[in-house]
Parts: sequence; structure tokens; C-alpha cells
Amino acid sequence: MATPSPDQSSQDRRSHRRLGTGIQIRVALPGSAESIAAENRDISWGGAQFLTSDPAILDAEQVTLTFPWGTSRSFSADAQVVRRETLEDGSIRVGVRFCGLSTQSHRRLEKLLHLLAKTDPEAQRVQETVEKAPLVKVLEVLFTEIDEVRHVLKQIRDGRLSVTVFGAYQTGQSIVFSIAGTKDFPNLRLRARVNAQEPVHVASSDWADLVSLDLRFEHSLDDLARYVGRRLLALPTGPRLADATA
Repeated sequence: MATPSPDQSSQDRRSHRRLGTGIQIRVALPGSAESIAAENRDISWGGAQFLTSDPAILDAEQVTLTFPWGTSRSFSADAQVVRRETLEDGSIRVGVRFCGLSTQSHRRLEKLLHLLAKTDPEAQRVQETVEKAPLVKVLEVLFTEIDEVRHVLKQIRDGRLSVTVFGAYQTGQSIVFSIAGTKDFPNLRLRARVNAQEPVHVASSDWADLVSLDLRFEHSLDDLARYVGRRLLALPTGPRLADATA
């Protein structure tokens, strides 16, 4: 799984809305059996910012953040530390970039962001500029042929996908990759990072904004194998998906 650079983190901060939380979280450090306590200050699709008084965070480059979910559940995100600042009161402010979530944690993160967006005062003030700073950039594609869907799912199972789409994306940006659902194929939503992109030139065409994207999925290969395996088994027979239009 690729790890982000600080430059990529700055891109995600500009491209995703940050929402205030003020909730207590746990931060696991590599090589340590115990996690440290922290207060999460804000969160976005791309990452989070938290405060802690534990100096162990000063040496950490990779961490795992665990957020409460409901009364007794939680979800976790692997993250890279991209900035640290020791404040006047001795607490340490840490910014991280998410780089790996389970498919379940990915769904819970997305739900949390939408819930926070409805209650966060700052989010309501910037509602008119949602297009400039969306909660998450979504790339949705529609397939009509079942063989085409099967080919794409097998690529996703291996952790990456090459796809040609309209519109440029930021290299290093984390997005939601979605396959539009139909009557006999449920919608698919996964977390992916734009690893690379390049323009596609088509002779005798006005498609000037056509680009080829190299996507890397920010889920473990085991998780992808289970998730995609269920989707492959659920594919209907026949050449085309129901309700798909040419």
C-alpha cells in the first residue's frame, strides 16, 4: 500500500472539507502494545488532526487511529504523520494523512463525515462553497457489459485499476471509486488514491479533458479479495446488466 508524501497531504487538505469533532480517540504506535490517548480536533476524508500530551508521538511516522462508533463499536484508520507542533501548554498537535482502512471502516468514516457536516456550524457556513471543498471526491463509472464488470473487479482485487475518465484529478488525492448499481448489481464504493494520470488524445475528437487514471486502492489485499469475491459471485448471468443503457 503506497504511503503519502507531505505535499500530497497538503493537496488533500485543500481538496477535502475538514470538520470539527472534539472526540476522544486512541492512537496506536508501531512496536508498542499500548495506545495513547488523544483528542481529535478535526477530520476529513483525507486525514485528521489531534492533540495529545504523550511525547511518544514525537518519534512516530506511522500510526493507527481508532474512533468511537456508536456506544460500543469503533473504526480504525492507518495514517502517516505529516506534521507535528508542540504548543505552549506542552501538548502536541499532530496532523495525519489516512493511508489504509478496511472496507467497513471506510464506510463508517464516510457516514461520520456526512453526520458531522449536518451539525458542524462551520460546515453550514461554507455550504455555498461545497463544490470548492467537497466532503469527498467521487468517481462514479457505469458499465453495461458483465464481462467488462468482471474484468474491472479482477483488477480491483489486485489492488489497482487503470480507467479512462473525463476531468483531471490531483495526483496523490484520495477519492471514492464507485461502480453505479443496477437492479441486479449493487453499488460498489471503495477508497482509492490517484497514483498517476496522463491525458488521452483521441484523433478527430473534442474530448480534450479525457484522462487515464492509475488508481491504487487503500484497502488491504485480503480485504479486497473478500469484498470483490462476493461481488464476483453475485454477478448475474447473461451479457448485460439489467437497467444498463448503452
